[in-house]
Amino acid sequence: MKIKRLCVLAVLLTSSLAGAASNSASKSEDKYYAGLNFGAGWGGGFIMKPSVVFGYHHDKNSKFELEVLANMSDITQDTRKIGASLLANYRYYPDLDIDPVKLYVSGGLGGYLQVIPFGFGEGGESKDPKPKDPGATTTLSAGEAIGAAEENKKEPSGPSLVDKILGSISYKLKVGVDYEITPQIVGAVGVTAGGQLSGIKELQIPDATLEVGIRYNF
Repeated sequence: MKIKRLCVLAVLLTSSLAGAASNSASKSEDKYYAGLNFGAGWGGGFIMKPSVVFGYHHDKNSKFELEVLANMSDITQDTRKIGASLLANYRYYPDLDIDPVKLYVSGGLGGYLQVIPFGFGEGGESKDPKPKDPGATTTLSAGEAIGAAEENKKEPSGPSLVDKILGSISYKLKVGVDYEITPQIVGAVGVTAGGQLSGIKELQIPDATLEVGIRYNF
């Protein structure tokens, strides 16, 4: 009888250890992911927002992401704008059993950098159709000088420090779904709204884009 009890205890102990090992292994697998996103939409003109993401699975309801986002607008115009953002995103997945589709909402904040591509713009050439003779001199009367001084006072100054700070901070809000193609490969579709915090101060409508992406869990 003692031998039988010892065998039963050995089996129970072995099964419990195996279960604990499998649980710890499953928890340690697929903790991280990397992926690519491509967003396109309309925000005062056609805009494109491709990005690279690196993420961490905190639990089944929460994920944290680091995203490098490019912001390109007015590509075909002389007023083209190109910027880059580094965003820290938080994703929340509500408890909805609709596998393999998972609904999520996310929000992020980060720094924004305006990029001036080489060769863009007018190159600083003068647009005055009647260039002045370098040897010519201009004489202003007292009244004209006073008027010019008053006009200079009326010229708007540059952006304030607060505006510069708000213009250097990006935000991004998104609602979307993840679709599990395989345990390692996940597709994503979402609708995003974002821009710089200075746009919120000026009551501008944020850029809206449709974003698709793919991620690999490892």
